[in-house]
Amino acid sequence: DLAIFTNWQGQPLGIIETVSVTITAFNQISADYAALEGEGDKSLEYWQRVHWDYYQRELAGTGYQCHPDMPLVCEQFKLIFKE
Repeated sequence: DLAIFTNWQGQPLGIIETVSVTITAFNQISADYAALEGEGDKSLEYWQRVHWDYYQRELAGTGYQCHPDMPLVCEQFKLIFKE
């Protein structure tokens, strides 16, 4: 699949191609996948901490709760074109 990504004003900046999509439990995310996201120090520990906090905020008030084996959709993509 191809997707156009934009800035906050909706102006196109480039195109990405999805190369894989997997469903992986939160507690099964690998250090390699965490590093691919490129956030913070790229460690699994950093990824787990910031994503756990994010999911808790997003689920607040919904009746759902974070769970270590909750399934996550993990997409990997490559940059095809950049403005």
